[in-house]
Amino acid sequence: MLRITGLKRLNEPAQKWLNIWEMDYVDSRGKERKHFFASRNKLPKPECAPVANAVIAICRYGDKLLITKEVRCVVGGEEWGFVAGLIEEGETAEQAAIREVKQETGLNVVRITGQSPSTPSSAGMTDEAAIYIFCDVEGELTKEFLEGDEDIDGFLLDYNETVKLCDRIAPYDTGVVAARAWPILYMYKMLGKI
Repeated sequence: MLRITGLKRLNEPAQKWLNIWEMDYVDSRGKERKHFFASRNKLPKPECAPVANAVIAICRYGDKLLITKEVRCVVGGEEWGFVAGLIEEGETAEQAAIREVKQETGLNVVRITGQSPSTPSSAGMTDEAAIYIFCDVEGELTKEFLEGDEDIDGFLLDYNETVKLCDRIAPYDTGVVAARAWPILYMYKMLGKI
């Protein structure tokens, strides 16, 4: 059993988007160890199950799937994926999904059809966790509601276009596909339905 003996933030002061932490712990064999991780939290609670601080919206528009393409500095270009964002203080995952869908695509959520439990993003690197929200949307795609630093395009892809994205066939062969999106795209390809 893991026993945490110390936690120290390595960047000062605390940042809104990312903090780096050093954790001292004793492993299941009684050996003292260190682990370094990133967190969006001002004070992480690694002894607890990860609490979602992000949301990912998997949206249907009739028989089409809502996909985003966003410029991401860390991957050196564009990333294909789903609407995603941070859950703001006092907000539920559903409320965050509704807000993020509107902000990133201009579409309106008309029905939430499912929700996942809190899922860790990359348990070896961060305490970030996300909840998947499955929903139906309507309206017109627009960039009108994007925040000043966002560069996001929304696409409504039918089954054949989604398969092309999954298989990286033109015109969907540029950029990268998000790790959280690719398995869902692949299952859609294999099952033929969302």
